[in-house]
Amino acid sequence: MDVKNYLEAKETIEKMTNELVNMSYNQRSEFAKKVNELKFEKKHNKKHNKKHKTSIDKSKFGVHKTHCCIQHGCKYGDDDCPVVLGIIKQEYVCEDCTDFYMF
Repeated sequence: MDVKNYLEAKETIEKMTNELVNMSYNQRSEFAKKVNELKFEKKHNKKHNKKHKTSIDKSKFGVHKTHCCIQHGCKYGDDDCPVVLGIIKQEYVCEDCTDFYMF
């Protein structure tokens, strides 16, 4: 990397850092939530596979979709959770993820 590119990159990072520092708590929370959602979208797309099978009835998928996490696991302790297996996509960021990404 040449000096010019390095200085441009450094300036961009400093600008973004200053913007983040100057955000209100609510703005930082929304920013963190969006970053987290994008990470989960990427992880889900990588892991999603319709070939996985689960013994859980499809009528119970809704509770798993709203409470379980592809990263932190099934909130009900099921080994074959449809969210963890990537059969369905989780609907919300879980409380463990939210705590991790708070500033």
